[in-house]
Amino acid sequence: MKVTHKECRHCNQTLEINMFKDVRRKNVSGRYNYYKHSYCHDCEVKRQSEYNKTKPRREGTLSWDEYVKQKAESKKRRLESLAIEKEQRKIEREKLKQEKLKLKEKQRKLNEEAGKTKWNAWYAAYKESGIIERLQEERRKKAEQERIASLETGVRVCGTCKEEKPLSQYHMRNRKRKDGSVYAVPYSNCKTCRRNNNRKYEHTPAGKASKKRNRVLRDRRSRKATPKWLTPEQRKQIVDIYEHMRDCRVVTGEDYHVDHIVPLRGENVCGLHVPWNLQILPACVNMAKSNQIEDTPYGPLEQVP
Repeated sequence: MKVTHKECRHCNQTLEINMFKDVRRKNVSGRYNYYKHSYCHDCEVKRQSEYNKTKPRREGTLSWDEYVKQKAESKKRRLESLAIEKEQRKIEREKLKQEKLKLKEKQRKLNEEAGKTKWNAWYAAYKESGIIERLQEERRKKAEQERIASLETGVRVCGTCKEEKPLSQYHMRNRKRKDGSVYAVPYSNCKTCRRNNNRKYEHTPAGKASKKRNRVLRDRRSRKATPKWLTPEQRKQIVDIYEHMRDCRVVTGEDYHVDHIVPLRGENVCGLHVPWNLQILPACVNMAKSNQIEDTPYGPLEQVP
């Protein structure tokens, strides 16, 4: 049966067997016998300490207390020196690490410069061959064919509501190529979804600030575009047009805008803020028109002398 506990002879406590030190003793036949000490570990340390204190010491040697104190001081000095050496080794390792990083960064820059030089040489030879222009032209033709094919279908799937609607339900926008040519493409969202998104944005703090800023800029442009030679009756006509626009909103319940027939900031021509250059349009029509010139009070712009 395996023994797992033993009683200490000094403190008379029953402790686990691993709390007792292993002892080796030689018997008469010359073999060694192994057994557990009679005292537990703590009792043995105390007994040995008491014995060392009462043990007679030779002349010229330190007493036990002085010996223990000197040993503790030497241990403290040794630990301090080891800590200093450890810190020095740490500093040296950090320096070596920084030097390796610098060398690595230097080598990276050299490799990058060599790669750039190699790339520039290859790209110059590749560009001189005319392959780039040919590929760009092929990609442009392919994209143009896909755009025309999508427009010829007459329908488009809205990116928000995911419904297939005719192109008349989408606002068109002009995109400019690098060579200066312009082509028209529909927005990804239909008119209804774009209006809903704009209304939601107008109620946010950023939307309110943007709306106020645009209103201030629009009023400033209108004031600058209002000529000084307008008579009081003509100025009153402008006010009446805006009052009539507000009455249309109240009666119909829909949103109306006062539109400049010739835009104040057109691409080729700029109009004035005068009564004969104003018209009342539904908001959706005005936003779709943007700053394009459809016609003037005197007929189409091409026919105006």
